[in-house]
Amino acid sequence: MKKRFQNFNLSEKTFFFISLLLVVYVRLRFADAPFERDEGEYAYAGMMILKGELPYRDFYNMKLPGVYYSYAIIFKLFGQSVAVVRYFLLCLNLLTAFFTFQIARNWLNHKAAYWASGIFLLLSLGFHGQGFIANCEQFVNVFIAAGFVFLSRKLSLLNLFVGGFFIGVATLMKQHAFHFALFPIFLLLKNWLNERNLRAFLSKMTALGFGFALPLTMTVFWIWQKGIFESFYFFIVQYASAYSTLPHTFYENVDNFMNFFEVAVDNMLLWLFLFATLFFILKTAKKGLDTEGSNFAVLFLISFVSICPGFYFRNHYFQLIFIPSALLIAFGLMNYEAIAGKLNRYLTRSWFVILSLAVMTAIEIEYFGLKSVDHVTSVIYRYAYFTEMRQVGEYLKQNVKPSETVGQFGVEPEIWFYAQKRASSGFLYAYPMLENHQFAAQLIEKFKTENEKTQPEWFILQDLTKAEMASKNLPRLQFWANSFLKNYEPKAILYANDKLTASFETNFFNIDTTREVILTVYKRKVF
Repeated sequence: MKKRFQNFNLSEKTFFFISLLLVVYVRLRFADAPFERDEGEYAYAGMMILKGELPYRDFYNMKLPGVYYSYAIIFKLFGQSVAVVRYFLLCLNLLTAFFTFQIARNWLNHKAAYWASGIFLLLSLGFHGQGFIANCEQFVNVFIAAGFVFLSRKLSLLNLFVGGFFIGVATLMKQHAFHFALFPIFLLLKNWLNERNLRAFLSKMTALGFGFALPLTMTVFWIWQKGIFESFYFFIVQYASAYSTLPHTFYENVDNFMNFFEVAVDNMLLWLFLFATLFFILKTAKKGLDTEGSNFAVLFLISFVSICPGFYFRNHYFQLIFIPSALLIAFGLMNYEAIAGKLNRYLTRSWFVILSLAVMTAIEIEYFGLKSVDHVTSVIYRYAYFTEMRQVGEYLKQNVKPSETVGQFGVEPEIWFYAQKRASSGFLYAYPMLENHQFAAQLIEKFKTENEKTQPEWFILQDLTKAEMASKNLPRLQFWANSFLKNYEPKAILYANDKLTASFETNFFNIDTTREVILTVYKRKVF
């Protein structure tokens, strides 16, 4: 019996299909889960692009336009709904897993490919990693993986060009992705040190650079042609630089990084094995960086650097390290006996993988069905009340006329998407105006001017005194909002019941306003 127990073998294919089934099940279960904040921004942007509006002119943010137009394409092809985005996310995850399979097969072997793609699916599934949310990191991953399929082959001029092109497209989804271009540069430098062929090195660097620059150059040219380059430059370069260099104390940075441990809890044994694999690679590398494992370690380091700008370390940022992590863990599983050492007598590779799956399932039992979708999203986002924000949007959709606009001083752009209404200002968040940087006063004036010019028929005022930003600009904006709303009357209110739930009431004058108010919906008075 003991011998049969020790000889049990879980094949890499079985592991992959278990991971696949779990991802499909959870993605379908959360298909109609409410949008979170960033998804709401992308969804509103995609909706407005289909109406002929432009980023940096009609709505503002510091992100490059790739994810906005991705949402617009999704909506154009499949319709505008939350579920459509989530079904597309499932396809993105599966496609990224397929590309990860190809990368691992090219750099390692067929068995490792199944391990790597299955592990990527498990990592992307994570509860605290916000895997069921269609954030821009999900779009980055699929293009990074596509690029590395070509870079994992022979480093020919064509493969370098195509690989660089996909990394350039990934950068359009989120600027942080440009760091991944450092890895093919590292590979080329390593080859040059071995071969000392300067001409070949320069030719290949040119092919890589041209491929990487092409989608970015085309995008900038299109923006210049549309006459919005000045605004684009301000939000993408000036404001983004100010945002990423906002001062944080050492303790704030450490506190932000603690989000990694939240993400790691979802698959704790796999993450522990990853660090054991890194230690094994460092211990066994005898001739510098010339093994597959060392290459994966460098790629993992580069991916980690990609999430460091600004030292915010939000949970979903860590999705950018999932592909390199999956490759590292797959490499480790292929060398499991050497890494596990004496532990392998008691915990073979198959039983380690089964134990990892069991621990993950136990930790995320609510995620897999023990609790409702609304409860799970409330736990993840704590005080964001995304379920109730959908109710606010539906109320506006039913009560706002097609020609009317909706203003908002708050942080929930998904409301406009639910309402299918245009915002009165290009600012989709209050964040840029409340952050303590040199452009705050300029942005505040722009926000005030746009609302005063538009005079929206409806206005949403969110209570930001308890929000995550403690800003010296908040009283100034609250004073403006109170003055601006003198000609408006309250129509509905969202107030907190407890730490995880809220109630949306449309009969304003019968409401117990002694409760903590989250937001109030106002309508302009008719004189």
